[in-house]
Amino acid sequence: MKRLSVYFIVVITLFTFLLLFVTKNNITSFFFTKKTEFSNYQVRKVSIGSHKYYLYIADSDIKRSQGLSNTKRLNTNEGMLFVFKTADKYGFWMKDMKYALDFIFLRNYHVIDIINNVTPQSFPKVYKPRFASDQVIELNAGQTSLNKIKIGDFISFD
Repeated sequence: MKRLSVYFIVVITLFTFLLLFVTKNNITSFFFTKKTEFSNYQVRKVSIGSHKYYLYIADSDIKRSQGLSNTKRLNTNEGMLFVFKTADKYGFWMKDMKYALDFIFLRNYHVIDIINNVTPQSFPKVYKPRFASDQVIELNAGQTSLNKIKIGDFISFD
């Protein structure tokens, strides 16, 4: 009986480590599952202050131009990270969007500008930061206020 208990504990421990390894390497956890429409996107977990987000990475011209257009919704812990090779005042619009967003403009992983509550009805208006940025995060509208994200905050990648 004791031998059976030890065997059971070893199997459970190995299963737990395997599960942790798989979830870490596939960027999937108990709280996040990658959406099928973003199956060809990498995902990065980031911390902004004390809040964690899973960001779909738009790191090519095609992914950046598509953005979140034609998606139904984001979960509160999801967003999109637009990555650029050089810093500039890149413009963003709400073409084919179905929900409002907050835009967070970054330079060297620091928040340099925020545009809150950009609605789908604002299209074709183009939104640009006040300063050149090399990355932009799009989150559900209200997330920057709710989680007190402000200019100067540091974004860390987990």
